[in-house]
Amino acid sequence: MTEGTRKTAGIIDADLLVTHLEYAAWATKRTLDMVDKLPSGAVTQPVESSFPTLLATLQHVYGWDNYYFVHMKGEHVDREAVKEPQTYDELRREWPKLHSEMVSWGRQNLPKRKDIVLKGWGVWPTWMIVIHMANHATHHFGQVVTLLRQLGYTPEPMEFTDLIMYYLRRYPQEGQKESIKPLLE
Repeated sequence: MTEGTRKTAGIIDADLLVTHLEYAAWATKRTLDMVDKLPSGAVTQPVESSFPTLLATLQHVYGWDNYYFVHMKGEHVDREAVKEPQTYDELRREWPKLHSEMVSWGRQNLPKRKDIVLKGWGVWPTWMIVIHMANHATHHFGQVVTLLRQLGYTPEPMEFTDLIMYYLRRYPQEGQKESIKPLLE
């Protein structure tokens, strides 16, 4: 165990990490459901953003999800070797499978692997990667909402992917206001 691992070992609950993997799957599904509302061809239309198209933004997130998952399992891959789906239809099929595999793996393995140090482009315990994956997706899904608006679709509040909305769905609070319940469905 490295010095950094000793400082953080045991501070993060495995169930919370699984929740973040589940959140990433939920947010990805909601995001792709919004993208599905665009006209055909819009995902490859040039946009003003960090990536040249909406599809390229989604491919970027998928690629890093896949990269980090390989490392979480204790395997190694260079980021350049991670294959990203080339079309939106392929991405739409493959991403839910990747998330399903990640969540299943997490439920079985995170309790015993969350503090294991991984080596990729950095050195980190597994739990940091799980939290980062959710954060990375959230960052880019915010960009996707902006791109959706550029491409002609304005998401409804009930389509948003905010982490707090997922938490409130997953862990309903007593006395939760009726006005937000439709947003959580």
